[in-house]
Amino acid sequence: MKKLYFIPAALLGLAMAGCSSDDLAEGAGGPQWNSEGNGYVSLSLNLPTQAATGMRQDNPWKNDQFNDGEPSEYAVKDATLLIFKGASESAATFQAAYSLPVAGSEFQNPGTDQVTSTVQLTQKINSISATGSDKLYALVVLNQNKVFTVGKDFPTLTFGTTEYNSTSNLTLANLMTMVITPTGASTGVNASDAFTNNGILMMNAPLATAPGAASYSGTVNTLVEITNGIYTTEREAQENPAANIYVERAVAKVSVTATKASGTLTDKPTTVNGGQTEVAAWSINGWMLNNTNTASYFAHNYPTAATDKAWWQYNANSSGYRFIGTTKVGEKADGTTPAGYRIYWGIDPNYDGAAGSNGKPALTAIKAADWKANKLGIDNYDYCFENTFTTAFMNQDQTTQAVVAVQFNGGKDFWTLNGSTSTIYINQTDIDNFVKLAFYNTQAVKDCIEKNLESGQTFNPATDLIVTYDKGSASTGTNPQAGKWTVTKVEIDSKKATTLFGADGVPEELKENGSANRAGLDNAEALQIECYDNGLAYYPVSIKHFGDVYTPWSAPTTGDLNTSYPNTDGQAANKWLGRYGVLRNNWYQIDVENVTNIGYSDVPVVRDPDDPVARYISVKINILSWAVRKQSVIL
Repeated sequence: MKKLYFIPAALLGLAMAGCSSDDLAEGAGGPQWNSEGNGYVSLSLNLPTQAATGMRQDNPWKNDQFNDGEPSEYAVKDATLLIFKGASESAATFQAAYSLPVAGSEFQNPGTDQVTSTVQLTQKINSISATGSDKLYALVVLNQNKVFTVGKDFPTLTFGTTEYNSTSNLTLANLMTMVITPTGASTGVNASDAFTNNGILMMNAPLATAPGAASYSGTVNTLVEITNGIYTTEREAQENPAANIYVERAVAKVSVTATKASGTLTDKPTTVNGGQTEVAAWSINGWMLNNTNTASYFAHNYPTAATDKAWWQYNANSSGYRFIGTTKVGEKADGTTPAGYRIYWGIDPNYDGAAGSNGKPALTAIKAADWKANKLGIDNYDYCFENTFTTAFMNQDQTTQAVVAVQFNGGKDFWTLNGSTSTIYINQTDIDNFVKLAFYNTQAVKDCIEKNLESGQTFNPATDLIVTYDKGSASTGTNPQAGKWTVTKVEIDSKKATTLFGADGVPEELKENGSANRAGLDNAEALQIECYDNGLAYYPVSIKHFGDVYTPWSAPTTGDLNTSYPNTDGQAANKWLGRYGVLRNNWYQIDVENVTNIGYSDVPVVRDPDDPVARYISVKINILSWAVRKQSVIL
């Protein structure tokens, strides 16, 4: 019996399969329409689980680990059937859309492996004229979340303000390149929420007819043929469900756990007087997603094997053909169920360019100011649009990250100077004094003070100077950080001016626009001061997709030593494409194992490669398959 498998959150990673002609009802002989010009198509909807398979971390793609996820992740709030007609999948055009009757349907537990619940639905459809070579195909969309609407009087489909009908020549390729930008996709908003508010958006998953190989001859299909599954009566349709369809979610899932949620730094920083303080004790404060895409393609976009076989042939260091799975999906023990191989990569709207430029969708970046209202706790999860890119754009500011915040010093402010975390300052007075000394020790300042100081007076910079800072709230530049304090003014305490310098007060050279003041201020401004507000330090972790197993990386030792992903041999894509990124229908699990150093005072904008030649933090990533992907991090 043909079944329509809806792989909800339960099977974010397994969800994929197609229908073969062998699985069609015997003797159907093409679509059958009744005298009123209608036919009936019946779909058996199955909501599968994801079975844990004892994933081996040394070979994640061949031993996928699946997980049911949360009930909300496999909930079906609505279902839409899109019918296409053509001689082949690539030539088929949209003909009609129907809302399937999910409401009130009784989902039952079938008592079989990998299926959470099942329901059979039957839909009456209008006749579709076809030539001898034409076939009918189905695309099922679950939980459409107002991405489109279906016409009530006629079987039309509307995206935004554009309505499509049987004469619009809408193809699957059009849906694969249709950019969906939800309302409210702006800074501080995770745009993918628009695809998850009323159940998670899901639709047919593309499946390959063969795994990757050095010489690839397979094909990839998304639509499922239903030509022989349309009957003149509802009863016939119910007795002969039309197709096997596996669906995948249109978003990725990220979760952060902590093997070690608190501790003390091994290499404890010292205070200015050399003593140890509680600043070295840390605890994880929460996490957020950074650099998330603000737009998505509607359908899973991938190159067809007929036009681009390079993906299917990539096999870095003979570690495996990583872009297509090696285990058939939906295959029963007796081999009778049609099955295909999962596609492990895709193209997003800013795949081959800088996000936010030349008309490409921007990424949503976060700062420390977003933290209090939006942070997630450890063991929580979030969704995001897929974000993939070529090796040329494999940079940290292009890559979706999980930013983890760690709290030090008992939640109280502390400071660092000149980028060093070996010495920590727990009192602002210490920072003020460094600034005052930098100002005072400028030769022009010293000369002016000594020349104008009243007889018998001694100048003490610690008590006689006042410092003003820009504390980052209005910082500008290519990499603004709220935690960076900039010295904006150093001045003589006005209450002591006449005592120190007589009736004329502060000498002109030491006033705000004076030459001596300017020279001293230049030295004071050169100090790099960072304040860790509430003791919080931030650690961006770029999320790996294929990671170290299938795309191993090490710093180059020959050629261009300053380029992380050199393409001098034309093999950059083969070696590293897909090393980083997040793909729809995959669950990325990041685990914090330890914290070894103090991170950033704010979420930084880092434009270096994901694997900088000079590393700041190291990340260990194990990729599993919802597809579950597990990642361990030492911060």
